[in-house]
Amino acid sequence: ELVYTITTTKVEKLNTEDIVTGGTTFVQQGDIPVTPGQYLTVYEINSGSKKVVRFKCFEITSSYIR
Repeated sequence: ELVYTITTTKVEKLNTEDIVTGGTTFVQQGDIPVTPGQYLTVYEINSGSKKVVRFKCFEITSSYIR
């Protein structure tokens, strides 16, 4: 399962025991409302336990926004 969060700080360290709660379901080719200076973190999580499989954090710059 893919979910994402938008934060004002960078997500740097997570392990496979960490649980993601409150994430928004990722929809391919869907719009994600962000502004420059925010961080978008996309997580692959186990759909049952909500534990992190892997993640990637991006700092949003104006080049990401259409």
